[in-house]
Amino acid sequence: MSLSTRAITASTAKALETATAHLAADRLDECEKVLLGALRKSPRDVELLFRLARLLQRRKDWERGEYFAQQASALAPRDAEVLELRGRFLLVLRRFSEAIEVFRAAIAADPKMLLAYDGLSNARLFKDDIPGAFEAIEDALRAVPSSEEMWASLASLCLQVGRVDRSLDAIERSLMVMPSAVGRLSHKCIAMNYMPGLDPDAVFAAHKRFGDAVAAIMHPPREFDLDHDPERVLRVGYLSPDFNSHSVANFIEQPLRHHDRARVCVVGLFTGRKSDETTALLRGLCDEWHDVGRVASEKLHLRIRELKIDVLVELSGHTADHRLYSLARRAAPVQVTYLGYPNTTGIHTMDVRMVDEQSDPAGAERHATERLARIPDCAWCYQPLPESPDVHEPPSVRETTPGEAKPPITFGSFNMALKLSDPLIAMWSRVLHAVPGSKMLLKCDLRLSGMRRHVLETFARNGIGEDRIELATMVKDVGEHLAMYRRVDVALDTYPYNGTTTTCEALWMGVPVVSRFGAVHAGRVGLSLLTNVGIADLAAADDDTFVSKAVSLATDAARLSELRRVLRDRVRASAICDGPGFCRKVEAIYRDAWRRWCAGQPVGRVDDVAGMGGG
Repeated sequence: MSLSTRAITASTAKALETATAHLAADRLDECEKVLLGALRKSPRDVELLFRLARLLQRRKDWERGEYFAQQASALAPRDAEVLELRGRFLLVLRRFSEAIEVFRAAIAADPKMLLAYDGLSNARLFKDDIPGAFEAIEDALRAVPSSEEMWASLASLCLQVGRVDRSLDAIERSLMVMPSAVGRLSHKCIAMNYMPGLDPDAVFAAHKRFGDAVAAIMHPPREFDLDHDPERVLRVGYLSPDFNSHSVANFIEQPLRHHDRARVCVVGLFTGRKSDETTALLRGLCDEWHDVGRVASEKLHLRIRELKIDVLVELSGHTADHRLYSLARRAAPVQVTYLGYPNTTGIHTMDVRMVDEQSDPAGAERHATERLARIPDCAWCYQPLPESPDVHEPPSVRETTPGEAKPPITFGSFNMALKLSDPLIAMWSRVLHAVPGSKMLLKCDLRLSGMRRHVLETFARNGIGEDRIELATMVKDVGEHLAMYRRVDVALDTYPYNGTTTTCEALWMGVPVVSRFGAVHAGRVGLSLLTNVGIADLAAADDDTFVSKAVSLATDAARLSELRRVLRDRVRASAICDGPGFCRKVEAIYRDAWRRWCAGQPVGRVDDVAGMGGG
């Protein structure tokens, strides 16, 4: 049964009309009162129960929403939409077994109810049933083979379980159905960063395709009514959904803290929905703070314009909950991308991308639609945990009692699971083979048994038994997380997508990192960080050199001990932790871009790749 076939009485129709008007005006309290009042008169009205459940879903009132959805489904047990809605509540409430049964009922009622297949896939995934999750999506595609949405769901599922290759294939199938789907083009961009062996030109072409598709549906931006004084105090807005317990916070705290308030007014623009203690800390470091997470993308650029932001710095690129569509409408005269994404955005109206000489050496411009502004020394400014655990000696060199076996060398990587490609594990396995008895400690988000099994099987195919691999569980406490580095002698970086936070954490805890670097930014972050702490010799340009360097370091007990002793002080004294110095550098970049705009000069690129800068 669909919404259009539900019986609606005259009194219900009037109540729904009033409720809809309140909803359109974002008067959610009034909308709820109207629906509850109508339900008191007609408690068995399925339409009223459904609409109220929908409203409570919008309000994130999950318990009450599920109650009313359950009431509606009891009265209309064959209504696929009602059942699908109840299943969504059950998912959020983590009642996964019930959700599976409800989604199955929705599919039985309407075999083309695609949202129910998607919900069933998610419920099975939460139940640690990866094959079942794939089966649900595949059933949906058999029911509706041309569904762009379900191909996109398959792509998302593949990324969640670490199968980047299959994800890209599914995205391509989605784009065959809808070639200009900007959301899917964005998903393709981010997935390509994790895929080994891709041609950088092809990755750039995907980003440019996204930017071209977005530009095709945008209206030309309006002029800005701002004071063109090139030397006045700049209103610099930092835009991010990740001003909370997220890796971005590790690198944005110092810039927010150390800006010269005589030259810059710092405006925080939080587009996320989840606030925590870190949010409160960052809010306190801003001169102004605006929660704009509920502002729709098509309106956000207007809200930012109202705040008269001169330089807008976006910190997410193509990552989750980005607002690139708002910036494509041009929210500020100078728009900068930085930190949260290791590639170009492709957006025509993005003027500047901040990098450094190591991450993006001369020639990197050919893979960017923005003008590259290279921050001297290092593009990252790390904020260590104020109460970090003490540094301990390397585990392999600790003193042993008579008769006690010498501790084995322990390699480690605490990077996210999505970075653990088969070629990467093959390279790591070569290191383990070359250091007899050595072990590998992996701490990453391998919450699903199928993902853990895949990692262990990949090591096994490369001759490394399960007894040499430890898959550590995730911990929420940052201090406990950092303390686990005490168990690692040498950290092995990921490739083609290097670590950033993990590399800084390892170095801070005295653990040297061996990094494989490549031709583009995502694979050159390690090189930049290692260069800045004086151990650039631990960065390798190819697999063979990576293996050689890792083995040489692991078998040099004297150097391991020395690096353990000095690395934290080196990090502290380097550009990586120089908040005031970093701020002076980025302020110079902002000021230069602002002066260009005031003078009517192009702010972004002006060559044939973009022709896209603001003005």
